[in-house]
Amino acid sequence: MNPDALSVITFQEHLNLRKGKKKQGVVVKKVVLFLLLCGVTIMSDAKAKWKLETPLIPRSVLFGLEDPSAKASMCISPEGDYLLYCTPVDKIYNIFVCVKDDNGKFDLKKSIQITYETKQHIKAAGWMYTNGHILYSQDKDGDENTHLYLLDLHNQESIDLTPFDGVKVFGSELDRRYPNKILITMNKDNPQGGDLYTMDISKDLTDMTKLTSNPGNVLEYITDDDWNIRGIMQTTMEATTQIHLRNSDDEPFEQFIEWDMEDSDTSYFLDFCNNNKSIYIVDAKDSNTAKLKKINLETKEEEIIAHDPNYEMGSVFIHPKTKEIISYNIAKDRSKPTILDKSFESDFELMDEIEEGDLSIASMDKDMNTWICAFTYDDRVHNYYLFDRTN
Repeated sequence: MNPDALSVITFQEHLNLRKGKKKQGVVVKKVVLFLLLCGVTIMSDAKAKWKLETPLIPRSVLFGLEDPSAKASMCISPEGDYLLYCTPVDKIYNIFVCVKDDNGKFDLKKSIQITYETKQHIKAAGWMYTNGHILYSQDKDGDENTHLYLLDLHNQESIDLTPFDGVKVFGSELDRRYPNKILITMNKDNPQGGDLYTMDISKDLTDMTKLTSNPGNVLEYITDDDWNIRGIMQTTMEATTQIHLRNSDDEPFEQFIEWDMEDSDTSYFLDFCNNNKSIYIVDAKDSNTAKLKKINLETKEEEIIAHDPNYEMGSVFIHPKTKEIISYNIAKDRSKPTILDKSFESDFELMDEIEEGDLSIASMDKDMNTWICAFTYDDRVHNYYLFDRTN
């Protein structure tokens, strides 16, 4: 429907939409009252038209396309020498890269545009651990069949890694120990569900290995710290969510836990620990609110790391090397992190003094020395800060 068509509506057009002439007067009164409550001014003229007093807000303004300062997907490169972000150019989001100067700072005014899309936005982008390649996702003319693209920073050439018609990429996974490898979930062979593939960008980019096939009800594949497929998350006809795990590739999956429809909203699998013998989950089963747990897969012993009886669990920050939990947030009025790793406590205290918004770590380099910190609000735009832990 054309939004502009809503700006002028006649009495008769409203009456024709209603059945029964006896109740037409009541309907008109209710419509008039509703419009008055919504702030619509009624104009009396010969044609008895209603007009909106306030013009419609353009979609380009609502989605930040008119604001050249808008930023998305801001992240630091693994070596900490490049800054990547997406920003609108002629109302279309494109990728920009900023190089760290000799003083260790990033001057965004000197950023370089490296994509030149004129039709479809690029809002999701990030670094590979090669430090010279960028992955980004984009569909074609809004068809929602997302493809995964590889952009070489040095020659600024972009390649579609999934050039298949009607195929959608559901997600991708990277690991610092395998800088050239990508795990990709897409529905190339099964339109009803995503299968798991792997590829190595240092080799033939058309060579993609299929790791497993989706039987149709798998929502997500779970890999351990060595990239072995150790689990699946699936739904049932009863609207429950199940986690199935296994110890090795030659063993069948066995159900580990099941959440009903109500608990599924706040329960999920987090990650494997670094020894691959324990896991982290957020579990609301048999509880009013979810608990952050560590579970030993051999002994089934559970350790409750964090729980609030009144508020749900928020984000959890896991150390990418040690796989220990650095911090967690409880979703209260203000989402402030609780620090478990004391070696990061002073860093969070320093960042907390800068602004009053909800603090999150949007990105960091591979040595965890340079952070992109975001402060988010419910009544204003969020702000990014570059934080150097060594200085």
